[in-house]
Amino acid sequence: MMNVYFSNMILVAGAGRNVGKTTLCCRVIEILSKKEIVTAIKVSSHHHQISIKQKIIFEEKGLTISREEDLYSSKDSSRFLQSGATTSLFVQVTDASLPLLLKWIIENIQGRIVCESGTLGGYIQPQKAIFVDCVNPVKLPKWEFPFETTLFENEQFRPDIGILLKEIILTSSEYGI
Repeated sequence: MMNVYFSNMILVAGAGRNVGKTTLCCRVIEILSKKEIVTAIKVSSHHHQISIKQKIIFEEKGLTISREEDLYSSKDSSRFLQSGATTSLFVQVTDASLPLLLKWIIENIQGRIVCESGTLGGYIQPQKAIFVDCVNPVKLPKWEFPFETTLFENEQFRPDIGILLKEIILTSSEYGI
């Protein structure tokens, strides 16, 4: 059920836990933030305790959006800030509230979005989608749009990020890759 096209979004999902999704997002942010404002979004369908350094900026039934304000924690949302994101958001959302999240993103975020989410791919079409695979995948995307696949091994992505972002980065030298 694809509804909304996001011409400014790079969507990252993965075949399971600890396959390199956040690392890929961080590396993409490092590259893109050299030339453009980047907002990072981590979307989770699991509800976690919000830390004292995450400020809730929007909350309705089934949707909590918090802005990360701690540059030094090991949380994924902090890692996004460390990588160069101007803003890093942690979103907790139920499937029923995904339309509300999409509306909020459209109304509140301009510029480049790097989003880590397995769920959003069923509701949007991003400019670019990248799936981080692994040797024994737990899940595969059911996306109705084209996507690139990469594998993270020995701290390297194959294919590398320059290849994965080739349509977005017209001249690699401008971005230092």
